[in-house]
Amino acid sequence: MVPAVRDVVMNRTFQIISMEFPQFDTSDWMDWFEIKLSPVLPSLTAEMLVTAVYYTNCTNYRVIVSGISGVFSRMTASRREEITKALVRHLKDLAAQLNTPGRYPLCALVLPCPVCRAPHGGGFSDAVAW
Repeated sequence: MVPAVRDVVMNRTFQIISMEFPQFDTSDWMDWFEIKLSPVLPSLTAEMLVTAVYYTNCTNYRVIVSGISGVFSRMTASRREEITKALVRHLKDLAAQLNTPGRYPLCALVLPCPVCRAPHGGGFSDAVAW
């Protein structure tokens, strides 16, 4: 799919489904972020991600990150960087709320994802500034 078309489809789809996020359960997050949005997920913006994770618990956050990880190689370098920064910001904010000590808060316990593997060379490591 041409990136400009993919961006439009992602924007319009996100506008519609984001209104339903407060009612989403884990199967809904999986359906959308691992299956239905897969062709357009490389067009997810940091703002969209922040909106989505606002409505998630740890399990559903992992589903979103899993979907993003699956399309990581299809994202532009700038998009990968903005998404990674949003993911890390969310983890840091969550850690601050929970007052969790440690350099990589909650990572090993909660999120088996590229962000968590960043110190070991995972896919998001180039953009992570812990």
